[in-house]
Amino acid sequence: MNKIIITKNKNPYHNLALEEYLAQNCTSPVLYLWQNEKTVVIGYAQNAYAECKSEKIIESGGFLARRTTGGGAVYHDLGNLNFTFIMPNEFYDVKKQFQVIKEALKQLNIDAEISGRNDILIEGKKFSGNAFKHTKKTSIHHGTIMVNVDTSKLGEFLTVSKAKIEAKGIKSVRSRVINLCELKNDITVEKLIEVLKNSFIKNYGECEVINEEINDPQISILTDKFASKEWIFGNNPSCNVSFKKRFDFGEIEFNFRVIKGLIQECVIYSDILNTEIITSLTEAFKNIPYRKNTLLEAADKVITDSPEKIDNIKDFIASIMS
Repeated sequence: MNKIIITKNKNPYHNLALEEYLAQNCTSPVLYLWQNEKTVVIGYAQNAYAECKSEKIIESGGFLARRTTGGGAVYHDLGNLNFTFIMPNEFYDVKKQFQVIKEALKQLNIDAEISGRNDILIEGKKFSGNAFKHTKKTSIHHGTIMVNVDTSKLGEFLTVSKAKIEAKGIKSVRSRVINLCELKNDITVEKLIEVLKNSFIKNYGECEVINEEINDPQISILTDKFASKEWIFGNNPSCNVSFKKRFDFGEIEFNFRVIKGLIQECVIYSDILNTEIITSLTEAFKNIPYRKNTLLEAADKVITDSPEKIDNIKDFIASIMS
């Protein structure tokens, strides 16, 4: 049966672990609703040191977490509601999933619009960012909904690149977001949960609603993984070659450790939504000669198989290596 799962746990590591657990055990459509308390969540392929003020977050009693999906860094507090659509691949339909969000907001007399691949806007301002992950059997589509977020923390904790801000034609990260309470001052997270439940049932049929915590040893194991420094901060080798550029699809930074003309290590940071491309490029660039033709050949194999229009990455590599 389809499920709506609502957790009262506010720990980001537990909540990301539960999301992963649900994806691993998914047999029918699931809507998972959750909140994190005072947390910066970075994308799968992002550099934690560059994207946020990690020490400041932790010293203030907050959390720094890394999710399994691509995209950029976001700030969560209890004025934000997170949603996750967890679907067997035969049920995955991003338009239908976005429709659930739009129809839920319509119940609150709010008209929202989808912008690009991953933002939901009201009056041209963003209140929801979305990200995606696909495996052989299941897919995840999750996002934020800002109800009454403390937006002062966005500037305090996040370090958004100047190139990203300029590309969007905005002055700061705070200037492009909006809380739903600014439009309807009686909106609460509790009301939002109810309309989302109604909209999901309307679109997917009868659902089992689960409010109790799910107890499984695997969730504890996954929680430890998401809380580990290895997962959050990743591997930071002593690279001696580095270059980056912002494209329409996101920013990408290449880091190589080159010894005697051979790439010994490769780390790629990016806020691109398609994390599979980053993983594939990282593997493709390992243990090959650091030469333009070799890099372009390796990149071509990855990019040719990708649905993303990222062929200009090769032009960038070619210009750097000229």
